[in-house]
Amino acid sequence: MFIDELTWEETRDLMKAGWRTAIVPTGGTEKNGYHMTLGKHNVIVTHSANLMAHKLTKTLVAPTIQYVPEGNPDRAGPGVISHPSPAYDQLLDAAARSLKAHGFREIIFIGDSGGNQGGMRAVAKVLNEEWKGQDVKVFALTDYYEQGRVDYRAWLLKTYKYDDTIVGSHAGISDTSQLLHVAPSHVRKDQIMPWGGPRDSGVSGDPTKATAEIGRMGIDFKINAAIRQMETLKK
Repeated sequence: MFIDELTWEETRDLMKAGWRTAIVPTGGTEKNGYHMTLGKHNVIVTHSANLMAHKLTKTLVAPTIQYVPEGNPDRAGPGVISHPSPAYDQLLDAAARSLKAHGFREIIFIGDSGGNQGGMRAVAKVLNEEWKGQDVKVFALTDYYEQGRVDYRAWLLKTYKYDDTIVGSHAGISDTSQLLHVAPSHVRKDQIMPWGGPRDSGVSGDPTKATAEIGRMGIDFKINAAIRQMETLKK
């Protein structure tokens, strides 16, 4: 499913066979507590895009964009790389234009981090207006992050009685569980501490309650929310 694992000829032949949908995943390189690697979002969204491509069928996955808005680059911590707008938007724009030039007809943006969503919306709006009347459309599936997050948290509250304080907003139960499911080697299990440990950890919530099964469910909620949004936008 991954374009960067195919030759140009293999990609061409798949497109001739009707593979005309491409997903552009956006991740991030940011601080994720003492217990998770900086590339958490990249690993999770790449995995999610692959699953989503299989569900949609005849869909390929473009290389994951790892350089996304992470705040002021001059104030970022060790290893954090921020690529704020307008540069981020321009990167999305260039990726979509490349895919269109190749012959893709549905170009999908999904983003695993909150800061990615605005640029996705803006670029999709501009390109869809520019390409109006052509047989190509850009989908900014922000429900992958936004509605998926709502559904995930509702399930955590109902199933485990974990409210927003316990779940947290960053590097807590949600994120840690997803990474445990997708790539447990990216989690330093001996560094998982209640509420993230020291104040400078950047953790919100209690990651000690994270499990791989909770993570699997979280990814399902995000993918399903994105696909529902795409079905709505295509009507």
